[in-house]
Formats: sequence, structure tokens, C-alpha cells
Amino acid sequence: MEPKAVQAYKGYFITAYAREMMPKTFVGFCDISNERPSDQGAVNVLERVQSVGAYELEQRAVQAAEFQARQVIDQLKPNWDPFTAPGGLTSR
Repeated sequence: MEPKAVQAYKGYFITAYAREMMPKTFVGFCDISNERPSDQGAVNVLERVQSVGAYELEQRAVQAAEFQARQVIDQLKPNWDPFTAPGGLTSR
């Protein structure tokens, strides 16, 4: 269960990973946060979602969980914190 790359979506961050539930059967999971996770993985998780089904391929399970996470984020209010925090954006 190694976390995949962190993705930004509508001001939120998605950390996706898969777990092997049975031999060659994977379920995907995503953590949704309003801050970029640190290298140690410490993050304040707002929502945790999982793929609807189980898949033979780890990548497919992760993709299914990411789809669920984007659907959850679409229902949340926009998050501008990463862009308005001091030092969040550099100006000329």
C-alpha cells in the first residue's frame, strides 16, 4: 500500500492508494484534504473514499477511487486556502 502521487483538484488534494484484499484483488482508497500532505504523510483528512468495487489491477482500483473522490469534491464548497495562504503564491 504505497501512496500514489498527490493530485490537486478544485483547491483540494487527493492522495490515492490501493490495498490488496485478496490475492490479485485490489480496492482503491483516496484521502481528500485541503492542505498538501507533507512528505511524512501527515495530513488533516476531510473525507476518505474508496472504489465502488474490487479490481484485478491496482491501477484500475486507484483510478476508480480517484473518480469517487472527484465526485465528493464536486459537492464541496471551493477551497481557496492553498492559493491565498501567505507564501502560497509568489508575485513579481
